[in-house]
Amino acid sequence: MVLPKLSFDVVGACFEAYNEIGFGHREKIYYRAIAICLEKRGLKFECQKKVPVFCCGEIIGRYFLDFIIEDQIILELKIGARFKLGDYKQTKSYLVGLNKPLALLVRFGEEGVTYTRILSPKKK
Repeated sequence: MVLPKLSFDVVGACFEAYNEIGFGHREKIYYRAIAICLEKRGLKFECQKKVPVFCCGEIIGRYFLDFIIEDQIILELKIGARFKLGDYKQTKSYLVGLNKPLALLVRFGEEGVTYTRILSPKKK
């Protein structure tokens, strides 16, 4: 398993945030609650990190990640009934673009917190 303790702590912060504020909030509200819970755990993180997308050495766009935890795990937040294929693709592109080992895609829904671990693709 990749980064088991750190990913456990990050997922724990997500569950703690949901348990504190409950269901039905916008993504930005969960984002703020998770930041508080990550700080409480003493984890270092960057918020709303800009990630440039390059083509032939030129920036052609930017992504904004929700969190990078301890410079190792990308945490991407979603709300709604289920993950969409685009959520997985987006998160995987962040992994590749930043060369990080693991991303956690976390969804806040009526039934609680759902998450999935996404590993960085193996390089050939």
